[in-house]
Amino acid sequence: MIINFPVSKKGSKSFHSEIHSWDLTEQLSLQEILQNEYFKDFKKIARIKERNDRACGYEIEVLDENFKNRGYVLYLIVIHGKVLKGGKVKGTIDTRSYPAGTEKSWVNNGTPSEPNYIYSQIFRTCLKLGVEVEFYGVFAPVQESTYEFFGQKITQLVSSYEECEVIMNSTLKSLQGGNLIGEGDLLQKYKK
Repeated sequence: MIINFPVSKKGSKSFHSEIHSWDLTEQLSLQEILQNEYFKDFKKIARIKERNDRACGYEIEVLDENFKNRGYVLYLIVIHGKVLKGGKVKGTIDTRSYPAGTEKSWVNNGTPSEPNYIYSQIFRTCLKLGVEVEFYGVFAPVQESTYEFFGQKITQLVSSYEECEVIMNSTLKSLQGGNLIGEGDLLQKYKK
């Protein structure tokens, strides 16, 4: 259960790439995670879908109607039934910035973040191989907050989704016995 994907050198102006490999064999199983009391409410909410009309070559397709117009999402990225990473997004899951990680911008400008580029490379590779990339998620707790400012009454939603992500990832790390494969040095040529 190994994912091999190409990685070019950041800002190199060259599309020459090396193959990087992530061995998912020992990673947490989604089925095990979903049986854990803390993750029992996570469900499949999105997947990576090919979109040749976009520079990145894909989109995050929302599958669950409840997640189309609501933000503060905590999610797990799953490939081959294994959890690669836990993450968060303030907006809707399809607005997560992974698509910014185009090969062209990485090689020419070095502008996308390392996670956006590496995950985009993995997503594009999985699409070519017909391997499904799934997002399982849940909403972070949200509260409505009302206050006055300059005589105006302002109401907004607030969430501690960032703190929730820290707790979620700490729990995943504890269950894994170390970092998940999708954390830490993403440019490492071989990860297990």
